[in-house]
Amino acid sequence: QQQQQQQSQQQLEQLAPEPIKPQPELVKDIVMSAPTITAKDEPKTSPLKTEPPVVPGPPQEIAVGEGPIEVKSDITPVMETTEPGQEVEQRGVKRPLDDDDIVMIDDEVANSAATGEANGAVPKRARRLIKPFKKKRGPPLPKTPIMQLNDIAHGLKYDVVARLGPVHMPVFIASVHFQGQVFEGEGSSKKLAKHQAAERALKSLVQVENNAVLHGMVSHSVISDYTSDLAEGDKFQAFDSPQTTDVKMEVVSVPPVADTPDTPLPPVNRRKKLRQDPKDKNPVQVVNELNNQTEYKFTGMMDDGLFHCVATIAGQNFEGMGKSKKVAKTRAAIAVLRDMFGDASLPGQEPMPTMAPEATLPVKFADRVASIVHSKFRTLTDNFNSPYARRRVLAGAVMVRGGDLANASVVALGTGTKCINGEFISSTGLAVNDCHGEVITRRSLIRFLYSEIHKYLLEDTRQDSILEAPATGTGLKLKDDVEFHLYISTSPCGDARVFSPHEENTEESPNNGGDKHPNRKARGLLRTKIESGEGTIPVKDAGLIQTWDGVIHGERLLTMSCSDKVTKWNIVGVQGALLSLYLQPIYYTSIVVGSLFHPSHMARAAYERLRMADVVLPEMFRRSEPKLSGISNPESRYPGKTVSFSVNWCAVDEKLEVITAPNGKVGGGDPSRLCKSTMFTQFGQVLHSKLTPRIAIPANIKDFTFSDFKLVAVDYQDAKKALFQAFNQLELGTWVKKPMEQDQFGPLDA
Repeated sequence: QQQQQQQSQQQLEQLAPEPIKPQPELVKDIVMSAPTITAKDEPKTSPLKTEPPVVPGPPQEIAVGEGPIEVKSDITPVMETTEPGQEVEQRGVKRPLDDDDIVMIDDEVANSAATGEANGAVPKRARRLIKPFKKKRGPPLPKTPIMQLNDIAHGLKYDVVARLGPVHMPVFIASVHFQGQVFEGEGSSKKLAKHQAAERALKSLVQVENNAVLHGMVSHSVISDYTSDLAEGDKFQAFDSPQTTDVKMEVVSVPPVADTPDTPLPPVNRRKKLRQDPKDKNPVQVVNELNNQTEYKFTGMMDDGLFHCVATIAGQNFEGMGKSKKVAKTRAAIAVLRDMFGDASLPGQEPMPTMAPEATLPVKFADRVASIVHSKFRTLTDNFNSPYARRRVLAGAVMVRGGDLANASVVALGTGTKCINGEFISSTGLAVNDCHGEVITRRSLIRFLYSEIHKYLLEDTRQDSILEAPATGTGLKLKDDVEFHLYISTSPCGDARVFSPHEENTEESPNNGGDKHPNRKARGLLRTKIESGEGTIPVKDAGLIQTWDGVIHGERLLTMSCSDKVTKWNIVGVQGALLSLYLQPIYYTSIVVGSLFHPSHMARAAYERLRMADVVLPEMFRRSEPKLSGISNPESRYPGKTVSFSVNWCAVDEKLEVITAPNGKVGGGDPSRLCKSTMFTQFGQVLHSKLTPRIAIPANIKDFTFSDFKLVAVDYQDAKKALFQAFNQLELGTWVKKPMEQDQFGPLDA
């Protein structure tokens, strides 16, 4: 047993690690390089430390006296490289070293070795593992609006003043006091609301007279320009170039130089080099080159929140609008180039396809129509601060009397891009089926026409009404000097928008050999909207009939696209079937599109696709071809999730009404003022008045339903039937109707 114990002990001794042996050579090197610290120079609190050199050579251990060096991590170390595979202790965790690891050894080791401390009295020493610092590369991140505002004014306080909206979709409103003014912002979180408040405060600095003062206040780091309109999708990139329009540019001709190594190239002054491509120039510069007598005057910020600039040249005035004076001046120059010099290839813009002059509306007139609608929407939404100011599409009907824009006013307005879900369709006419902006505006216009009928029925206000009795016949008609212009912030969904607005005009003509677009066969087809979504699809089934039980059971409810409805309004009018019993057809005089405007596609969708059909219309109905136009300040695209509500207003309303598009009702489930049931009630008031209808109404109407009164308007139904036959004749598709049960409600109250 003793022999076995001895053998086991010998085996354990063989397996035990060898003790750390002192290395006098390494200690000698450290002693020679370390400074000598005397008791006189030694501070009372801690010894004076100097930066020791890095120990070269392979990794080695250091020992003074007996025992290994104790590893710690709270003392200032000196670097010593080690080989991979060694294990070190870092904060109580052991792991093998990597190739790029660095081991740090305490500098007190050298001091203690130099002073010859006694065995066992070695102070605590440490070495620790650190990773090499890897610097992140890339451009500096732009500063947030709050950071930029803090660079200008320190100590600003942001307050969250309100929280709106439902619990699942809150809207926070934050405010900040800056230069004696209060700026508010809103967002889905408090952080976003504060950023928007800071951004609006920054935008207010654009009114500073001397811009050099503003640039001196802001730091010179890479920042985003929160006062620029480029963030809204404008294409005027060349307008922010460092060149100024006040500096005269000249072309410098450099003589040829022999290409030899001994001949240096002459220096080139790049500031005086003028770019020859007109598209690279600022429009203001182009106008000054064509006529240097142009004068620019600013009329200040109007109610629409935009700066207005008037450019006067050769006795004519051209107006430009923008969120800054710079943009307003540039757009005034664009108006000059378009009207006086016929420059279609404007700087920073793609050339727009042209139309016949008689089919287009002057851009100046179109800009004014768009400005009036946006100004009214701004007023109704409390300077766009209301949570219901969010929208994807804005549409409005502008009434002009005598062709004078000074007498123009908005009479109907609407927003929205959604339709009702099939499960919420109403059999009593209490839900609005289509909440797209163009459709909502047309229904609001009908409410305005009802108010004008009531105004005509009163002797005191008859002269103020826009309606009058026709020279022959009964009923009422629109006065000759009254026009309605439709504004849509983007091209209507369907055939007018389904093709790219930037593609070349490849319509069929003898010069280009015909339309060669790969999807040319789909041009002009009828399209339907998608339930619970956006976009349209072509009508596929020729005999598609929607049934009530099928829709309720889960079949998708189909609604015709806005482009197709605009075509319908150009045939049967905007007054609808019920009002056509008393009013002659009313048509839009022009259609102004704020963005994605392509003249060929818009004209085809509105009226041109029916020119080849043989359409026979009843008396007083006609093929209306409204004038079309875009605007000089196209609206920007709004990416992101679409809101599920729609707002409406007409001239007789005090405030906006908000409709939840998926169920077609107001927030609490109440019927909208635009639903069929409410319109039917207004029709009943006119029916029981002393006004003589244009078409004879049967005497026994006690049991008439909503659909029965619509069928009484025989000429309206004949015009609509001729329209549907024209689409079938041209093989453009079949008009899809809603289930007939939705119109079988009534009768009217006595």
